[in-house]
Amino acid sequence: MVKQISASSEIPKQGKVILDFFTTWCGPCKKISPVFENLSKQYEKIVFLKIDAEDAEEIANNQYEIQSFPTFIFLIDGKEVDRISTSKETVLTEKIKIFKNDFV
Repeated sequence: MVKQISASSEIPKQGKVILDFFTTWCGPCKKISPVFENLSKQYEKIVFLKIDAEDAEEIANNQYEIQSFPTFIFLIDGKEVDRISTSKETVLTEKIKIFKNDFV
């Protein structure tokens, strides 16, 4: 299940987390959103979070320096281990499989 957040205090400091930075006007963000939702149901041990970059500018600009949308950031125990900017379902799906299996 995907939860939308607007404060960095809502990001878990333990475990695997994927942040989806998006905007409401971004076409590619709208395209990939249902894919992200479906993947959250497949990988229940990973926390899936959405962050509207316009509502949470502090997180998007200052904390993670987001340059394009959508951007997915992969965290383990609060530390960034990877990031991708894509709206391609196959790329996101493969990256999450690797994240689930390879990063322990």
